[in-house]
Amino acid sequence: MTMFRGHLPSKLILGFLVLIGVIAVACNGSDTATRAPVPTTAPVAATTAPTSTPTSSTGTTGAQPTATRELIIATATPPPVAEPTPTTEPVVTSTSGRLVTALGALLVETNVPWHFAMLGMGKRPFYENLIGVDRTSGRLIPEIATEWDLSPDGLQWNFKLRKGVQFHYGWGEVTAKDIQHTLAVVTQEGAQGVDAKPLRLAVDRVEAVDDYTVIYHQKKPDGFSVEFYNFGGHGTSGIMSKAQWDAEGEEGYVKRMVGTGSWQYVDRILGQNITAERVTDHWRRTPEFEELEMLLTPEEATRLAALLAGEAHIVSLPSDLLNTATEQGMTLTQSSVPAVSYGFHFMGQYYYDPALLEDEPWLDTHGGKLVRQAMNKAINRAELHEEIFRSKGEQSRVYGWHPTLLGYNSAWDEMWEEKYGYDPERARELLAEAGYADGFKLKITLVPNDLVPENFQIVEQVALYFEDIGLEVDLLPLDSGRWVEMMRKREMHDIVNPIAGSYRDPQFTISDYLTHDGIPGTYVNEFTMGKYDELTNSHKSEDRDRAMRELGDGLFENISSMPLFWFPAVLALNPDVVAEYVFPGNRREIYSHLEYVKAAETR
Repeated sequence: MTMFRGHLPSKLILGFLVLIGVIAVACNGSDTATRAPVPTTAPVAATTAPTSTPTSSTGTTGAQPTATRELIIATATPPPVAEPTPTTEPVVTSTSGRLVTALGALLVETNVPWHFAMLGMGKRPFYENLIGVDRTSGRLIPEIATEWDLSPDGLQWNFKLRKGVQFHYGWGEVTAKDIQHTLAVVTQEGAQGVDAKPLRLAVDRVEAVDDYTVIYHQKKPDGFSVEFYNFGGHGTSGIMSKAQWDAEGEEGYVKRMVGTGSWQYVDRILGQNITAERVTDHWRRTPEFEELEMLLTPEEATRLAALLAGEAHIVSLPSDLLNTATEQGMTLTQSSVPAVSYGFHFMGQYYYDPALLEDEPWLDTHGGKLVRQAMNKAINRAELHEEIFRSKGEQSRVYGWHPTLLGYNSAWDEMWEEKYGYDPERARELLAEAGYADGFKLKITLVPNDLVPENFQIVEQVALYFEDIGLEVDLLPLDSGRWVEMMRKREMHDIVNPIAGSYRDPQFTISDYLTHDGIPGTYVNEFTMGKYDELTNSHKSEDRDRAMRELGDGLFENISSMPLFWFPAVLALNPDVVAEYVFPGNRREIYSHLEYVKAAETR
């Protein structure tokens, strides 16, 4: 395998890659005249569409992280952030009536929200949620719900709905029955979102008091679940139309996404793009651009070439290519909050099912804490931060815990160097103490990651660090579908897995990576499950803070993963088309609020 050691690709290689990208852009283009028909089947296998709402109506949610610790603490009422106000249709002043983004590939391509964990950038523009996210602060704000609160006993979440919010394509006004329906379909049997099981466990039923009032009746006191899962940053929480379901069943959802967002879906070409048009006189925000095209472009050099050729206007790039973009007159924008938590996870730790355990050297059953510490000490985080991330962001201490979030312990900073700090000589000693003086073999997954454009560079350099301490490393290239399948089937053995998550309440990270219901094989044992049970039986902020801090202490002490960095999401803009793009960064798949992109004035 060819890798670099602390150096970025040369300008000569970069220029060659960009040239290839320009040729690809020229050959493929984005001409709507070549557009394929709307797919009639979903990429993920669909079940026979029922004609009535599924019987399951369970659901959960929780408080969303914000830019300061004080704001993160869950409250029973929304924070005092002004509601968005309706806007009249603007005059398009851009040099192009179509806004084009190139933000990377999708993990799974499907029009059906419950076929995968996230709404993400492929669906986010079309949907709204009960609770929204302020684009400048990341705080929770009213969206389809105008107000909400938690009952004193922690058993009921009460939501008041906004009147007059319309579904796309004439499917009518949002009412309580659509809220019930949305929770029913995302928790139905066969739903593949990570939300599904937590939602089933948390909510007993959703009551429609009247057309504009709903009550989530919870199975136990919980101040996190319903609020969190119904805010605009989470997976399958976009409000869907029951009328469309009753008339068309799942097949209707496969053919065309219908939500209430500022953009309405037009079509998609699998593996190439998704197109949309603006909703005029939208209740919240009418976009300044008439059309939106989202290019699905995994190759970084191709995205840069598209930007420089004027074929894309908002582009995600690794740090070195961002510099190239600015040298060519492009501008940059970054998320309002830290956005991305990035680190490597030791897979195969299926402690909850001994039958699944194999011979991973980092298992607790093999005294693997010494191995985990050695691999952490092999990583030169300062070099990675400077050479690859160009010093943006900050170092992480426990994956998913940020200093501004509940449960953070500043003592981790003081103990960091001793436990995790770069020391390859000590790393070799630790391997010898663990019985691996001659090293061992492992694999690192190599999967496109739109949240971390630098992912491939990081993986290659970390592989070199591991080889320096005597480990034998193979890179394991996977497409995103196979990567997800391997995790679901518990096939992640002898594998280190780089994973990125967004800035959010750590309880969601816990649910995702430290419980039986989340991504399997990371670090799930009696301790993590016990603390998670404490969290899910708490509806007071102080109790949640204590439980999360104790869990974080345990993860830090036991070196459960290889935390690397927190960093903002940074995008390159074409200033001839885009004057401003402000986004928070704490929604799933990061890039949101495209309806607020300001068009550059005609020149």
